[in-house]
Amino acid sequence: MASVVTTFASLATLFPTSQRCGNEKVLLNSSSVQLGAARQSSTSKTFVSKFVSSHRSSKKVSCSSCRASLYHVASSFSDIDYPISLRMPGSSWSEPSTTCTGERSYPGSREWMPRVNRREMKVRASRGDMLGNNNVRFSPTSGTSAASSEVLRKNHVPLYVVIPSDTVTSSNKVNRARALQASLKALKIVGVDGVLLHIWWGNVEGEGPQKYDWSAYLAVVKMVNAAGLKLQASLCFHGSSISGDSCDISLPSWVLRIGEGNPDIFHSDRSGHRSKECLSLAVDELPLFEGRSPLQMYSDLMESFRQTFSLYLGDTIVEVMVGLGPGGELKYPAFPDDLWRFPGIGEFQCYDKYMLEDLKNQASLMGKPEWGLGGPEGVGSYHSWPGETTFFNEDNGTWDTPFGKFFLSWYAGALVSHGDRMLALAGSIFQKDDLHVVVAGKLPGVHWWQKTKAHAAELTTGYHNSEGMDGYDLAVQMFAKNGALLTVSCMEMADDEQLAEAKCSPEHLLLQIRFACAKYGVPISGENSLIRFDEVAHERIKKNVHRVSCPELPRMAAFTFFRMGESLFQSSHWRLFVNFVQTLNKDIVDDSERASLDEECNMSVHPLKACT
Repeated sequence: MASVVTTFASLATLFPTSQRCGNEKVLLNSSSVQLGAARQSSTSKTFVSKFVSSHRSSKKVSCSSCRASLYHVASSFSDIDYPISLRMPGSSWSEPSTTCTGERSYPGSREWMPRVNRREMKVRASRGDMLGNNNVRFSPTSGTSAASSEVLRKNHVPLYVVIPSDTVTSSNKVNRARALQASLKALKIVGVDGVLLHIWWGNVEGEGPQKYDWSAYLAVVKMVNAAGLKLQASLCFHGSSISGDSCDISLPSWVLRIGEGNPDIFHSDRSGHRSKECLSLAVDELPLFEGRSPLQMYSDLMESFRQTFSLYLGDTIVEVMVGLGPGGELKYPAFPDDLWRFPGIGEFQCYDKYMLEDLKNQASLMGKPEWGLGGPEGVGSYHSWPGETTFFNEDNGTWDTPFGKFFLSWYAGALVSHGDRMLALAGSIFQKDDLHVVVAGKLPGVHWWQKTKAHAAELTTGYHNSEGMDGYDLAVQMFAKNGALLTVSCMEMADDEQLAEAKCSPEHLLLQIRFACAKYGVPISGENSLIRFDEVAHERIKKNVHRVSCPELPRMAAFTFFRMGESLFQSSHWRLFVNFVQTLNKDIVDDSERASLDEECNMSVHPLKACT
């Protein structure tokens, strides 16, 4: 109890003595009643009783010290999150004006999934190929990955929290530094292991080629280190200007100027709309940027990062997540915020001249030069539904023709090749000289139109996941080849919460990726997709982390909570979050229930039918 009170007092010192009223111990309001160890003694019960009565009797406190409880300290964050009710599927999205035609209920989306040898999976887990019990090393395929030399604590899944995307502003200043410092201390107190920090290319190299300014990010890393937390560094080689997000950071201005003279360095859709969120993957190796290629630019920045943060790598900074595309994920920018609405199928992004040239070359190699003239016809627009198109239609859709299969395989293969280049580059920089740093990448969570034959939204994103194909197998193999940790989202989502007409299945998507990771021994970590603080979401996250529905799957290597901000520190949300933190690593099923689930999985021929 004394340590709790001491921590409250230390947070109170952030504010001048003249602004205190003697109730500084009430700081961290909700967390004080959640600290399990403190509950046990009669002293702590007395303290909690006083705290509760004080909190109820002073809904509006007069002094700024009490107003600066963690809730109020963090409320100085300016990023406002949408209310949960507005973010839930079906409540805020615009419905199409016409009824989707040609759609029918399709139960067969699970039938074509690759089968997994359960006995082999369990044998491999016992050898330590996978994080079977989370007390083994990462996969031997991880090479010199940091985790391959670090034994993880049994039954402990590290928990990270995403700090605001605009923690470092576009002018390269630390935003709300005092609030950030207090919030980091709060996270540490309640048991969070670390935080995720977005590091924007547009901030670091914004002044000109190879003119790096790491000063603001270095200040944040020092704060994280002082708080006793670990750090996931997310290197963002993309821009961010998402509506509803306070972060508005573009690619470096000098890169955008080059794009004015050569707009084909950006991905383009069929009508010529160009996404300036990231560079086209087709220019990865072309020296179009004052003599450097994108891969050379990314390499130079990562080398500079490694040198600048050498004192923290492997100690405070334990993971480097490499940005692989829009939003940092391995995908095409098929859903631009200004043109797309849920549950639209998106559009193919292959119409810059460099992508078209590659398509033409691949078609010639196939002996079908007519296939290299452009993308498919009848694909609709960003907000179309599959049944409104001829390409994605359930009945006789042209996605299932020889040309359709060729195009989709080429489109997906180009994306995986880009991911391979990026992860190999990061591995060559961060997986050497005994640096204990994990290299990671992220896959998208495109879960709408999952229960259809074509899987239209995944196709435009870059994953050939149609009936008869496993669209994530090739990508997961690529992660295994590079010894990288794979991060996936949708951890809080349930199928029955989604818009029924959109035939969503985040549960199926998550399981498909997890089975592929188990197949190739790739460690996997998770994130929630939407900002949610309800207990239903928390319980689903815990079950997904600890693979309750399929016990033979390896437990996740880590979970990252999206995200820290004003809404997290609201009293009711904070109380629920603290409870989530403290129960994340508790056993949530007993041995008899786990044995029953295991038997259920093994009795079924098809893995996903048993696990949904």
